[in-house]
Amino acid sequence: MLTPDERNFFLEDMKTMGQPVRRLRKMLGFFFAKWANLDPEDEWLESGEESKARALMGRLLTSEERDASRRGGTACLRISALAGRRCSAQAL
Repeated sequence: MLTPDERNFFLEDMKTMGQPVRRLRKMLGFFFAKWANLDPEDEWLESGEESKARALMGRLLTSEERDASRRGGTACLRISALAGRRCSAQAL
């Protein structure tokens, strides 16, 4: 759902967790695969490191969603989908 450039920016923001980049990439890939399969988070999301990463993702994507809704269009749709929200009608 993210373009390669958006994914790189997102990864840069995720680095604030202090995790090694390789670990973050694997964790994000795992998250994206589980979401693509529509697996419920409560079945696979573990407490600790994964939960902290998921919480940070939610905060980052919510912030990005606000920016994207100002710009409108497909960026808002992609980011809102990842954050589990809908775009405002004004953004579209």
